Amino acid sequence: MVPINTRYKTDELRYCLGQSGCRALLAPDTFLGIDFRAMVAATRADLPALEWVAYPDELRALAAAPPLPPERWPALSPDDVGYLLYTSGTTSFAKGVQLTHRELMTLFESLGVTAVEPLGERFDPAAHQAIVHEPAPGFEPGTVSEVFRKGYRYRDRLLRAALVKVASGPQGEGPEGGDVH
Repeated sequence: MVPINTRYKTDELRYCLGQSGCRALLAPDTFLGIDFRAMVAATRADLPALEWVAYPDELRALAAAPPLPPERWPALSPDDVGYLLYTSGTTSFAKGVQLTHRELMTLFESLGVTAVEPLGERFDPAAHQAIVHEPAPGFEPGTVSEVFRKGYRYRDRLLRAALVKVASGPQGEGPEGGDVH
C-alpha cells in the first residue's frame, strides 16, 4: 500500500507512483479543489506499471465483484514491503519509507490488532465468512478446512471476518446431518 499525500501536484504524484511501481490506484475525484481525475490522466502515459485506477463512484461495483481466487494471489513473504509512505518532500522529491509485512503485523499487534486464523476450528458465523462447504478429508464436518483470507480483531472487536471453506459431511451434509446451504 502506498498512501499518497492529497496535496501533491502532478509532478509529485507522477514521481511517487512511478518510483514505487504502483500497479493500482484508488483516488478521490476532487479534494481541496484539486481535480485528481485530471491529474491522474496527465500522468498515466508516464506510468507503465499503473494498470488500474478507480474513483469513488466505481467502488460499489468493485465491492460487489467476486474476490480474486487464491490461485491468482501473488506469493508474499513476511519480508516483502507492505506499506510505503512518502515524506512531504519539502527540500527535494519525497522520500519513501518502507515497512515490511512483518513490521506492520508487529506494529498492529502492539496496538491490539490480531489475526483470526481459524484453520481446524469449529465454524463460527460471528467470526468467519464461509464461501464454500464441501467434504474435506482429515477435517470434521463443521470445521474450517481452508482459510482464503485471514480475519482481524481489535482486542475483542471483529474488524474483518476470515473468509473460509467449511468441511461438510458426505454428500453436502452439515455437522448435524442436515444439508449445508
